[in-house]
Amino acid sequence: MLAAIATTAVAHGQTKSDSPPPPDGSKKLPIVAPKPPPALPATGGAPVVTEVPGAPEPRVLWDKFIDACGGKDSMRGGGSRRTKGTILVPAVGMKGSIETFAKAPNRMLVKTTMGDFGTMEQCFDGTNAWAIDAMSGPRLLEGQELESFKRDALYEGPFGYLDQARSAKTLGKATFADKECWVVELKETVGGDLTCYLDASEGFLRGMRMIADTQMGPMPVEMQVVEYGTFGSTRIPSKLLTRVMMQEFTSTTDEVTWEEIPDATFEPPPP
Repeated sequence: MLAAIATTAVAHGQTKSDSPPPPDGSKKLPIVAPKPPPALPATGGAPVVTEVPGAPEPRVLWDKFIDACGGKDSMRGGGSRRTKGTILVPAVGMKGSIETFAKAPNRMLVKTTMGDFGTMEQCFDGTNAWAIDAMSGPRLLEGQELESFKRDALYEGPFGYLDQARSAKTLGKATFADKECWVVELKETVGGDLTCYLDASEGFLRGMRMIADTQMGPMPVEMQVVEYGTFGSTRIPSKLLTRVMMQEFTSTTDEVTWEEIPDATFEPPPP
């Protein structure tokens, strides 16, 4: 879910797509070719990493993170989860709402409403992913953009990032968000590489750096977990600061409920 917030933030910062809606007014899902990636500034220099002899293995650090949040079972609930929250773009004073529906093992629907931008939906049904919004119309997600959403749709969220990686390495320590963190590099996860920062003292995941693949092309993204909130028996990242290009987005989770979600929630719109 963490990276899905980044993708949502990017999507709402894009200019209107040049692709016209279907002439018959239907909700067909055309495959829209992505625009060539523009020259983009980085999100800022990465924290300086200091190598540490005998650093803990990634699995040890990841297990400590999961335990700090209450364990894997605390996140599972009954296998369905609904969250509600807000998203804020401080630079332009824009505030919206964000709602997610997740169902094990890997289905997810994200609905975001942002003022004049209207409502955007992103969904993965376990096989295919699509996005629908008023500015660019409905479209199927393909390539790396699809792979990124697959990663985010895994029901256990960041708990499972390490298991997805082809390889993992503890690079050393760095200061991230004023916290001393272990830096773990996850290579070739579903959706691309991740650099993760885990609190050396408390174990929590404090943030990530990645390249998010979007309709506008690859974009460098940095995410910082500002706060963890307790919902039921689990602690989850409840306030996130996302830096994309020259913009910052803040998202807050206000409510988490474990309730049965109908399978029809994840069905694509009729052609």
